[in-house]
Amino acid sequence: FASLLVSLCLSLGIPARIVSGFWAGYSGNAMHVWVEMRLPDGSWISADPALENLKKEGRTKKTGYLGFVGSDRVAFSYGCDLEIKTGEGKIRIDILQNPFISGADEKKITIKHNLKTAP
Repeated sequence: FASLLVSLCLSLGIPARIVSGFWAGYSGNAMHVWVEMRLPDGSWISADPALENLKKEGRTKKTGYLGFVGSDRVAFSYGCDLEIKTGEGKIRIDILQNPFISGADEKKITIKHNLKTAP
């Protein structure tokens, strides 16, 4: 749904991008994507074209509309086919894949979070 909406916007000359991330605080969190469209003043407005379909399928009770996607989302990336520089060159990552960390073996990577989940 998001790819189609972005494609339609771009074909009409409306700047649009896919945002990928997760719903925070829900069991079984899976990656999800939604859309942002740029307004003439340069600000971005959000929309989730898949939300009503997910609701019909009984997969969520959320509702949404143009300009509102809820504050319970964590965005990980904007756009698609992200180009990542590595020690060996560049690789392209499809946004619908899980996030990953790539680093040299001798580097220590520490990840901290303060995310409260629903009971």
